[in-house]
Amino acid sequence: MALSETNLTIDDVKSAIGDNSNDVGTLCTSNNINMYSLKKPVYQENNTASEWYKAKDGNYSLTIPSFSYGQTPTDWTYHRPSGGSVEPFDLGHFRGYNHNAEIPLVQPQQSLSFNLWSSSYITFMYMMAPENSAYLNMSDLDYNGIPLDTMYLGAEVIKSGEVTQYLTAQDTIAMGDGVVLDFNQSPFNGWSTGTATVKFFLSKLPRAQGAAEPIANAKCNLPSGSGTYRTCTINITNESVLSETANWVGITTTGTFVSGADTYETPLVSTNKAAWKLTIKNNSASSYTLYDHDLDWLIKPDMDNMNVSIDCNGKMYNTAGTAINSVSIGAGSSTTIVLYYAYALSADGPDDYVTTAFELEHRGSKIASTLATYEASSGAAGGMGGPM
Repeated sequence: MALSETNLTIDDVKSAIGDNSNDVGTLCTSNNINMYSLKKPVYQENNTASEWYKAKDGNYSLTIPSFSYGQTPTDWTYHRPSGGSVEPFDLGHFRGYNHNAEIPLVQPQQSLSFNLWSSSYITFMYMMAPENSAYLNMSDLDYNGIPLDTMYLGAEVIKSGEVTQYLTAQDTIAMGDGVVLDFNQSPFNGWSTGTATVKFFLSKLPRAQGAAEPIANAKCNLPSGSGTYRTCTINITNESVLSETANWVGITTTGTFVSGADTYETPLVSTNKAAWKLTIKNNSASSYTLYDHDLDWLIKPDMDNMNVSIDCNGKMYNTAGTAINSVSIGAGSSTTIVLYYAYALSADGPDDYVTTAFELEHRGSKIASTLATYEASSGAAGGMGGPM
């Protein structure tokens, strides 16, 4: 709650900031003062008397330091009055002071783990304090004449053995946009596992991933305070959370297995269809959603010693034969899916043996494979296949 604008006493101030001194100078320079209160003691009053609390520089007695690539991010500073005729101690500067004012912008992540196998990007977001007439808001402040809420959240990403990268959100602080590190795109798609450090800043101009530094750009540091971090450590791993425990091949969207005793048409002979039934287990401690666009499967038929790979981007089905875009797998649980592709390489003739490897990748990492052998004979075929 803000202090009264009238009839303010020393005891009111002492109680608000938690300082026991009865000396006005001591109170005006106390380290307990919340620098993010809109009104507070300033080193010099603003030239507009009614806006004295903006201070002479118009930035509420705060200094926002510049940010340069390669530097350690530094704190915002609050300039208290020094006393005397130029910067007098004034109890009246506590009129409207709010000791509970919130930091205007918080980046809450100090460290995180990122699994390349299951994720394609990291988004760094921030929290802005709700607009409050007794708080300093991002819209109140500027850096060298640039309103802070028109700037962009930026990140300097550093990792041993990799070229340091610089990028920003693609929309402003006011629009709530965060920084996205997309590991499906250059240059992050070539990064190895290990530890990376992100240094955050605010940028006058946006900068896309992998792009050059904008001309005449200006950058400053984020606000300082409890609960916000200007650096974040990322532990980059590449660990599978899924495993395949059974697989069968067939020709229908339910993955009907064709046994060696049957004479039904098999995937790689005359039907030009291939289906693969898999039981997938989630080995992680939390639920995992598997999307069909995350899966790539290959058919590698070997006919007459000639191997041809087919990159199949067919649909994912449940065991009832219904096409699905995703499936949620609970922690430690399993689910059965069918991958179906409407075209597969045919045998050259009725006497061909076709040995085929089926392989499944999730975001570039192999999670399943099986092998099947087919023989074409008089327009029909027998098949042998099953779990590897």
